Amino acid sequence: MSKVYKKDDYVIIPAGYGFMIININKVFKTGHICVKSLKMCKSLISLSIKKQLPKNKNYVDNLIKISVDKEYIMELIEFKNDKPVSVMKLMKASSYKRHRGAMRQVK
Repeated sequence: MSKVYKKDDYVIIPAGYGFMIININKVFKTGHICVKSLKMCKSLISLSIKKQLPKNKNYVDNLIKISVDKEYIMELIEFKNDKPVSVMKLMKASSYKRHRGAMRQVK
């Protein structure tokens, strides 16, 4: 196994079509993911170490698989299950009004 990158408990190794992130503190079956780019691997590792939420909800499942911290995993699950706010609902609410093609909050 040739390591490409290692940080804390995470190791990146080359896989068939990209790279594999392995958390050495978890069982391999549940503690690894496959990613196509090295840059994305490093981003996922830094998010997991710093316990930050990703901007894109598509990466939540990957972070859940490689993370060990239970509180962080619960925070990720809550973030994933949040439903986006509808723009039409915001416009109907009394605290928002339409202003020159954009919405702003009325105080």
